[in-house]
Amino acid sequence: MSRGDGLDPRMRARRAEVDQARRRRRRRSLLGVVGVIVVLAGFLAVLYSPIFSARHVAVIGAGETPAGAIIAAAGLVGHPPLVDVNPAEAASRVEALPWVGTAIVKRHWPDSVTVDVTERAAVALVPSSGGGGYLVDRTGRILAVTRHPPASLPSLHVPVAPGRPGSWLASPSGAGLDVIVNLTPALSGWVRSVDVSAAGQVDLDLTGKLFAVVGPPTEVRAKLEALASVLASGLSGPATVDVRVPQEPTVTPGLPAGAAG
Repeated sequence: MSRGDGLDPRMRARRAEVDQARRRRRRRSLLGVVGVIVVLAGFLAVLYSPIFSARHVAVIGAGETPAGAIIAAAGLVGHPPLVDVNPAEAASRVEALPWVGTAIVKRHWPDSVTVDVTERAAVALVPSSGGGGYLVDRTGRILAVTRHPPASLPSLHVPVAPGRPGSWLASPSGAGLDVIVNLTPALSGWVRSVDVSAAGQVDLDLTGKLFAVVGPPTEVRAKLEALASVLASGLSGPATVDVRVPQEPTVTPGLPAGAAG
């Protein structure tokens, strides 16, 4: 007997087969999705397991900066998963530390990270009223506050107040730094302090009761060469050497008003 829907039995059977095939495809698709999710979950579980964590961190090139401070800045405290370590972002945070000039962070699978830093070098001391002062590098970066500065560093007197370590001296401090970084070893032995005015004019207080007027930070090397030539002639003080025109240096007896002898 035929059913009341009026369909031919063969058509009804064919429809049932199509419905069953559709359900099988759906089940296979669902199982496939579940399988992918299971595989991804397993993969992530492995990536976030201690096997692939930053268990070994090597800091290279640090001298003034403690390794612990570098590791903390890089976000490597507590052995984070290696997959979460972003080398560029970690390096940027390390370079924010006062002494660090450049940093390169590398992941080494499965469980280590290296942080290779190049530190800045102090070239001058900005004295503080309480003794000691601020160590600064050639760019004006303030590296540290110290009460026991190296005797070899010249003093840099600037008309601006230094900030905290990691910041930079404000203009016109760069005029004095330009002179300091261009000092030859022979000439640096003469320089006791570098004085910068608010207008960016540079003067040098020299040992042996000598004073040098450098002026603006232009033709710096030529001015220093002229100064070295005058000093090599056996000049004795008190005297002031004016090298603002390096081709025609002048020497006058005595020191400028306010200059220490």
